[in-house]
Amino acid sequence: MSKPLSYRTFFKGNIKLASMYIMTLVIAILILGITKVILASTNNEMEVSIHQAQMITKLQIASSDIDNSSKHANSEIVEKVKALNSVGSVLPTKELRLHYRYFIGDGDQNNYLLRKEDTLKLLDGLGVSYNKNDLSNEGNNKAFISERVVKNAGLVQGDKLNESIDVTIDKTFVSEFPISVIPTEIPDASDEYIIIPKPGKLVQMNSEIQNILNSDFELIDYKDVKSSIAMMQVSADTTFFIVMIIITFACSITTGITTYIHYYNRRKEIGILKAVGYSDKKIVLRITKEVCVSTISALIISLLLIVIAIWVLNVFIAETNGFVHFKFDYSLFSNVIIIPIFMGVFSLVPTWIMLRTMDKITLIQRGY
Repeated sequence: MSKPLSYRTFFKGNIKLASMYIMTLVIAILILGITKVILASTNNEMEVSIHQAQMITKLQIASSDIDNSSKHANSEIVEKVKALNSVGSVLPTKELRLHYRYFIGDGDQNNYLLRKEDTLKLLDGLGVSYNKNDLSNEGNNKAFISERVVKNAGLVQGDKLNESIDVTIDKTFVSEFPISVIPTEIPDASDEYIIIPKPGKLVQMNSEIQNILNSDFELIDYKDVKSSIAMMQVSADTTFFIVMIIITFACSITTGITTYIHYYNRRKEIGILKAVGYSDKKIVLRITKEVCVSTISALIISLLLIVIAIWVLNVFIAETNGFVHFKFDYSLFSNVIIIPIFMGVFSLVPTWIMLRTMDKITLIQRGY
């Protein structure tokens, strides 16, 4: 026999109302969760840039308008950099930056023109797994390119890397970094250099290089990349916070009003229970259980749907477009849990107040 005010009795007799509450909560959590996942994907793309800056540092001439004496001075500084014990390799390069699409926003695809032997040093420094035989010879104008870039730009082998650049796609390698390398004859004196630290010496190397640079050079190191990306991440987090506040309060207030009306319409049932000896505490606990069971059920359903949505996004969007995979992490749970908590509070508090302010005779009379 079902107990009065049991969740089973409530659900069987109020399928439409219970389902509406659960679906409202599911939709709210799902919207918030997917929004968080999508915004986090941009952060994940930025983290790739930070990861690259943890492996290599870039040194470049600050201005192209320099005279011969400045060039000579620059050459001396490069030699000093090479002599540092913390430096593994100094690779003269030319860098071509092309557009790279994110799911939201965009970034840069880095194309490095390097000597063939320096290309191997760069790929090794970035921890890329590749086949050395896939590299073309210098001067062939063939790019050895990350699969991510090929997918992102919709390219195939033999296509031009860019319409304005006479470089074609050759072989590919698997890497998180959206880069390509183009074996090319590069002189020792260049406008740009890639500096690879010795293992565990990145921070020391960057500090030592900063101490010997003059105004002709600028160093793009881990701190610079981290600082510039941090500002973009703050913007994304602010956007998510605003979305979360709007969704949370809209759904909480709406569901709270609906729940209050529901229990107000059940005041006859509640009055009879009071009349036969049920205490206010026991009735409130039963009602709290109803709301909690619905809320927890909705939360579980929502999280399962978010996991499925992430899988769909990865298979049909991330994989086909070369994006960093969408992820489900614990921070997502801590973000979405606020919705069921708020909705539960907005549902229960007005109902508790109503029960405590109406005596059993009034509840029975008004129930007829």
